[in-house]
Amino acid sequence: MKKIVISVFFLMISVLSYSQTITEERKIIDNPLYEVKSSGIYNVTKIELGDAETRLTIHSTFIPGWWVSFSKDDIIRDSETGKTYQLTGIEGGELDKQIPMPASGDSTVVLIFPPLDKSVKKIDFGKSVYGISLNESMADKRGNSTVPVSVSKWLNQELAKVKSKAPIDLNSPKFFNTGTARLIGYIKGYDTRLGFTTGLVYSSNELTRADFPSVVQIHPDGRFEVDLPYNFPKYSVMYIKDMRVPFYLEPLQTLSIIIDWEEFLIADRKRNIRYQIKNVVYQGPLSKVNTDLVGYTPEEYNYKELEKKRKTYTPMDFEKEEISVLKANQKKAEEYIHNNSLTPQATSIIRNQVLLESATHLFDYEMSRDYYSKQDTANKILRMPIPISYYNFLKEMPLNDNSILVSNEFGTFVNRFEYCTPLSRAKRNNAIKTTKPEKDYLTYLIEKGVEISAEDNLFVQLMRKEKRTKVEDSIIGSKKDQIQAFFEKNKPHLGGYNEKYIKPMQKTGMANFYKESWLAKDSVLRSDLGLEYGLVYEITKIRSLKYIFDASSREAALGFWDHLKKGVTNPYLIGTGDRLLKETFPEEKSVAYSLPKGVATDIFRKIVDPFKGKILFVDFWATTCGPCVGGIKQMKATREKYKDNKDFDFIFITDERGSPKADYDKFVAEQGMKNIYRLSVDDYNYLRQLFKFNGIPHYTVIDKVGNVISNNFQMHNFDSELNGILSK
Repeated sequence: MKKIVISVFFLMISVLSYSQTITEERKIIDNPLYEVKSSGIYNVTKIELGDAETRLTIHSTFIPGWWVSFSKDDIIRDSETGKTYQLTGIEGGELDKQIPMPASGDSTVVLIFPPLDKSVKKIDFGKSVYGISLNESMADKRGNSTVPVSVSKWLNQELAKVKSKAPIDLNSPKFFNTGTARLIGYIKGYDTRLGFTTGLVYSSNELTRADFPSVVQIHPDGRFEVDLPYNFPKYSVMYIKDMRVPFYLEPLQTLSIIIDWEEFLIADRKRNIRYQIKNVVYQGPLSKVNTDLVGYTPEEYNYKELEKKRKTYTPMDFEKEEISVLKANQKKAEEYIHNNSLTPQATSIIRNQVLLESATHLFDYEMSRDYYSKQDTANKILRMPIPISYYNFLKEMPLNDNSILVSNEFGTFVNRFEYCTPLSRAKRNNAIKTTKPEKDYLTYLIEKGVEISAEDNLFVQLMRKEKRTKVEDSIIGSKKDQIQAFFEKNKPHLGGYNEKYIKPMQKTGMANFYKESWLAKDSVLRSDLGLEYGLVYEITKIRSLKYIFDASSREAALGFWDHLKKGVTNPYLIGTGDRLLKETFPEEKSVAYSLPKGVATDIFRKIVDPFKGKILFVDFWATTCGPCVGGIKQMKATREKYKDNKDFDFIFITDERGSPKADYDKFVAEQGMKNIYRLSVDDYNYLRQLFKFNGIPHYTVIDKVGNVISNNFQMHNFDSELNGILSK
């Protein structure tokens, strides 16, 4: 018995000694090298490889007070074979729970995974860090700050194609010049494993309200390029993986930008601020202007404070404070201009940027005050009217200088300006004059052979009267059911009547209404705001044309534009108005057009080609878009009605970012949606560029052979437009 006990004791000692040997023989790699990472927050600082488990020490650097988390679905992956290892445990936190960041902004946890196969040489940590070496002696291949020879050659060849070698004078006659601007460059440290192949530039045309994205194509070697439709110089922004890269560019010019992926990681860690890129190199004729601009750091505005001030500051108190802030920002800008040898273009843009931002804040204060006053009826400040003197800041702005258009703040400013209270009130106070249709509905029905009873004729005649007595109103009120039945019975004739008599009347009335509105605005501009007619005001007139033309008949639109252009002096703006008129009312009837060759069309063809032989109503949407969701719900009965129709079908296209998977799956099931496509952000960006839209929902109609019938279809008019589209 003694021998057995002693044997067991020595066996236990042996097992413990063996376990200690395993622990001692565990391979430890401190600060392992990696090839690329998509997050600046998570850093793998230690890997412990053992026969029982694999341990990764993750050091997180983030904003104090914010949080990080790790999920039971997190994995590590063999970089070569793709084999995955599921997370089994955590030390220093809880799985699927928020881990708050301390005041230091640093926290550390240990993630535990199953043991790796002996053959594994490199691993990936989830979707954050790729190519983590398990070899302690591996040389660091990252941090190469040089641009590859092949990339430099390409950049130089593209820049050599530029004919103009100097920036233009922003107030010269050459300021307006329609042409393509080209943006090229290189991302140092880019890798396709980062999961994106596109960036975006929002190619807004501030003169016409046209607003659509231009896709920045990123090549596997890190080169990128995009052609931009410009009609004057612009200081704009390129977005790559949510990073803002500012640039100044002119029509017919090319600019090269070299940026470093490491700076994207810094920006990722500083999500609570609008990070301003610093490590950027500009090349080409416009390099000096861009370097001057990126060197200036404007003060960041606190828009959350604006909400508080809107409810607690009187208009004049807010104006007083904003003017004080403006003067401080102007002083800072002038010091930068004085201490640096800036180009005239950069000097002008910086000065205008400060003015435009301040003006936008003042306009933003006035916006939504009516809305908040209805919510908080006891708030006396919200009910205080804004005196006309509040808008005196406009007198200090260069509203007649071309240079004001260049700033990336101009688009916001001009939108606020055209809808500011004094100008909007002038429009609202201009009531539409009552216009009668050429023929009333009752006469139309009689001509169509519809028998009208004496009683029906009585209440129809009463309804036609502009001024009724209380007795007549009482008679109409008592006949509600009969009136409803009358119109329901004659509903098939209502559409024809509206098309023949109501719509033409409305289209004529719309143009007349806006003609009178602009006369009223002209008066307010001079007499109330104390401003002279100038470039920016003329631009607001051009910006209104597309909407007015679309809502008017050709004759009414032509008469309206002939009147309005008398108050426009800029030749380029007059030409823009003429072009919009021709586009709205082309001499030849519009026909379906084919899509251009390219990446975007290839993506779209894969979706629609299987439906050839049918007309397709394509809905670009997202679960995060309220109007999109509402429109799809409203059309559910219509889709069911035309289910399996041989002539047409519905297609739904969204992207992964706009429609999170769980919400997407639930919604499409609830709505019984078919022909649904949830694309990558990159592929969706290409389609946004192809069909020129930023806002959704956006509806496009494709004919039976794959050409575009309409790229701005109004889905709410589906029933009335369907027969016309099918006949085409």
